Amino acid sequence: SIASLSLTIPLYTGGGTQAGVREQRSLVSAAEQDLNTVRRDVRVNTRSLFLTVNNNIETASALEQTIISRRSALDATRAGYEVGTRNIVEVLDAERAYYVALRDYANARYDYVINSLQLKQAAGILTPGDLIDLNNWLSAAAPGIEALANEEETLDDPTQ
Repeated sequence: SIASLSLTIPLYTGGGTQAGVREQRSLVSAAEQDLNTVRRDVRVNTRSLFLTVNNNIETASALEQTIISRRSALDATRAGYEVGTRNIVEVLDAERAYYVALRDYANARYDYVINSLQLKQAAGILTPGDLIDLNNWLSAAAPGIEALANEEETLDDPTQ
């Protein structure tokens, strides 16, 4: 009985195998560098968003105090107008300042919400519940605005 075995081994392939290995190693190295770049960008972005959210909290808190101050100034100006020590232009300026403070506060709250969601997304902890909470917050009347509108309707017109 005869058994035969055939084996083909290329003795010279022109360095093609080694070149292929070097190419694949180079591709792996490039992918690792890309991954490190993405990780670094995520860390920097997350840190920046964290600082921005903290700043948003401080800004909103300061603007709450501004609203209180501007409301006090408006009430004092209206009282002065009623007794004749202030004119209508001063009342209108005080009203404008008050409403600017309300607008700035609303913008600060909006910035806080958006940046908080972006921070959660960057940290990988954004959940569907966060979006439901956001939807509920947007659907509800902003706290204080409805009460403010009702209060303004009941105030006497300072021009009369």
